[in-house]
Amino acid sequence: MELAKIEKLLEAYFEGSTTVAEEAALRTYFTNADVPPHLAPYKNLFAYYEQQQQLTSTHTVQPPRSSQRYLWMGVAASIVVIVGIFLAAMVGTESTTSRVVITEDPAMGTYQDPEEALRKTKEVLNLVSSYMHQGKQDLVYLHEFEQAKKGLVYLNEFENTKNSLIK
Repeated sequence: MELAKIEKLLEAYFEGSTTVAEEAALRTYFTNADVPPHLAPYKNLFAYYEQQQQLTSTHTVQPPRSSQRYLWMGVAASIVVIVGIFLAAMVGTESTTSRVVITEDPAMGTYQDPEEALRKTKEVLNLVSSYMHQGKQDLVYLHEFEQAKKGLVYLNEFENTKNSLIK
């Protein structure tokens, strides 16, 4: 083979774009022919590949043994899941049928008169609003904390400047 073609094949080989036939041509070139000195490292590389292809493994692989225990564990787990689904379905149907009770007790939150329902809703919202305002009053101190923190930042800048001057 001519040298320019071998060099192009080598470039394509290292880019991963050669075909099996081109790789075989490279292997035969580097294992049989006299190789120019600038391509000598590739001769060792392809000789190594050829040598490794000839090796066969002497290690025997044993298939994993199937255990009857795992089979029975799977069956038991399936039964437990089926029983669990059955019991959950039974408990679910009992609770929905026995607990459905319609009440008109004002303590339960059901009102017949829309005006009364609106008045009670406003009372509850005012109560929630008052609690939120009480929590907001404590946030005033947070502003004072931020101001003190800014003062510490200036103090830190002063300390850094002092340290740089001392060095």
